[in-house]
Order: sequence, then structure tokens, then C-alpha cells
Amino acid sequence: MTQHSTEAGSGNDHPADALPYPDVSHVSDPAVRRVLETLPTVTDAPVASHPEGYTDIHDHLLTLLNEETPGMPTPRPEAS
Repeated sequence: MTQHSTEAGSGNDHPADALPYPDVSHVSDPAVRRVLETLPTVTDAPVASHPEGYTDIHDHLLTLLNEETPGMPTPRPEAS
């Protein structure tokens, strides 16, 4: 686990007791796991850049969610 410092001039504005990164090894979809493995790059960045980083992760996961998966049933259109 990476230790974060809040010392002045450290360039890192994370609390020293930051939570550990989530373990994503149990995620069965390799594409989703790769996206989730980028979480440390966001949390290690300055707080001001977190919204952009989390938005990127959200957008990647949404793209994966919207992709058709072979073998999965196609949703039926709603009845009018």
C-alpha cells in the first residue's frame, strides 16, 4: 500500500491515513478490471484533478457496459 504524506511541500494533499486501494483481482471481466486498476492513478493525483480522473473511469465503464456481450440475450424493446 502506498503511504501518503500531508507534509507541507510534499506535493501530495492526501491524508496520511488514506484507505487502501480496492482489490479488483476478483473482477471477472478483464476489461473492467483494467479500468478499475487505474483508480490509484486518480487517487495519487492532486485532489483538483480527481473529478476528471473519476469521470474518465466512469466513461470507460459506461462504454464497457453498453457494449454487446456475445452470448447475452438482446433486450426486448418496451411495449408501447
